[in-house]
Amino acid sequence: MGAIARDRRARRAWRGAAVGLLASLALAAHRPVDAATYVATNAAELQTLSDGLVAGDLLLVEPGNYTLSTWRIRNLAGRRDAWIEIRAGDAGPVRITGNANQNVVNVDNVSFVRISGFEITYSGGNSDIDGLKFNAGTNSDHVILDRLWVHDITGVALNSKAGELSHLDVSGCHLHDTGGTGEGMYLGCNGAACWIRDSVIRQNLVHDMHGSQGDGIEIKPGSFRNVVEDNVVFRTNGWVGITLYRTQRGNFADNNLVRRNASWDSGECFFAAAETTLVDNLAFGCDYGINTNDHSGLGVSDLVIAHNTVFDCPAAGIRLGSWSIGTGLMAAANNASYQPGGGAPALRAPSGLGSALVEANVHFGGNEWGGGSSVGQPPATDLENPAGAPGAIDLGPAAGSTLLDAGRASGSVTTRDFELKARSDGAPDVGAYEGAGGVAWPLAEDFKPLPEDAGPVAVSDGTGAGAPLRVTRSAPDALRLTWDADGCRSWNYHLLSGPLAQVATLGADERSCYLGNRGVHDSALVQDGVSRWYLIVGGGDSQQAGPLGRDSFGAWRPVDPALGSCGLEVEEPPRDCN
Repeated sequence: MGAIARDRRARRAWRGAAVGLLASLALAAHRPVDAATYVATNAAELQTLSDGLVAGDLLLVEPGNYTLSTWRIRNLAGRRDAWIEIRAGDAGPVRITGNANQNVVNVDNVSFVRISGFEITYSGGNSDIDGLKFNAGTNSDHVILDRLWVHDITGVALNSKAGELSHLDVSGCHLHDTGGTGEGMYLGCNGAACWIRDSVIRQNLVHDMHGSQGDGIEIKPGSFRNVVEDNVVFRTNGWVGITLYRTQRGNFADNNLVRRNASWDSGECFFAAAETTLVDNLAFGCDYGINTNDHSGLGVSDLVIAHNTVFDCPAAGIRLGSWSIGTGLMAAANNASYQPGGGAPALRAPSGLGSALVEANVHFGGNEWGGGSSVGQPPATDLENPAGAPGAIDLGPAAGSTLLDAGRASGSVTTRDFELKARSDGAPDVGAYEGAGGVAWPLAEDFKPLPEDAGPVAVSDGTGAGAPLRVTRSAPDALRLTWDADGCRSWNYHLLSGPLAQVATLGADERSCYLGNRGVHDSALVQDGVSRWYLIVGGGDSQQAGPLGRDSFGAWRPVDPALGSCGLEVEEPPRDCN
């Protein structure tokens, strides 16, 4: 853990290259001509300048230790085309140290604000002091938190009790050594009294939670359409690595999506109550790998568990609790669950599976799923290196593994695996990895790296010169989108992930991004694996009215070009133009 903390400079350089520089340049491109740049050199200036920021302003904070009772970032109104940015300078570390009975940083009633690059810690003697908190009685939207290092505090690292927090992007943050209830991220309220929606929690490192509880990432009931992806979570004080409850909206399209995360050394690696899609995740060394169960008597519905790999979780590899009363889409497919000696339960369903779709799973250990799973070979035969510790463990299929080509294409929720490798041969491998021969990144106590260039998602009807919508790479960090009116008559382009302010105008319905009927656009400053910009093009006035939609597993599928529409095959729910 100390080595991780000491490596902050290297991490900042890596994340800065991957996220910070690109995001800063992208925001700078939209700063109005009258926007101001301010520089804070002490704690008093930091607060005073923060209070006066307006749309388009940039506040740079010089290196040093800023000790204060609390830093209040409040009542800031950026715009879609003019974000407010508060950023640690590049010359050296910027530490924000709280020393009173206050949260170290309070963020309240802000819109279109980015906060990046700060170390946040606490030196006082009070308990339950949070690192950064959105407070009750406030609402915020379009907030980016990136490259924050929050550690050694007596409460929650990142906490939200805001009535509604929407379009939050937390990326590249390092959270560890908490206290109080001890969560890394606690987003929302019990009983859906407050919530978070349409947000992304991406590529964070969360570990060594302490206190009375200690979930790594916890998203509370009533929160919906959030994406939790590519995070690494471990040592959560016997609690849960990543916790999701239910959206309470009764619509599969509002499911929260949990994908490509790695979790270990916790009571439960993953827990979901309902209305959650868990895909391409890795779990090992927890009591339970993946556990689902009714919470507070609200029932179980719309749970999809697919393409996950679970190893050495003795209480149960994957436990499908309360599925006998499940409603909506209930499916478990293409999962791999292995116990080292084969004696512990790999697959549990204490109350039965009801009418759920359960197919093409592979297990080694006890099985309560019946014919929905087949027996694999011992882990040492089927997995590349299951005996290793973090830094060496490799849970990908070995040569000759039972997992290879054993999945069902109908059960594939995503087109890419844990390492963004394409599943494209029509015979997917079971589990989170596609292909044998060793993984690119043996799981380690560090940020999960992503491929520098995973390539743009393929256009559904081809990428040749005759395709109505074409995506090509025009530079190492840019994608070119080209469309024409004859083959692609739609005028609605729906964003799936990342900011699109340079490209589109948000429609009156707040769901459509209008680009016009034809043209060429170079979307600059796009880096695959960090901030992908994907579009779909569908006929009609809105996505719902057009022929493009999701199949039963939530994966977007191509439409018929004969209908006058075209689309990208993608994996995420629609987002707005930002």
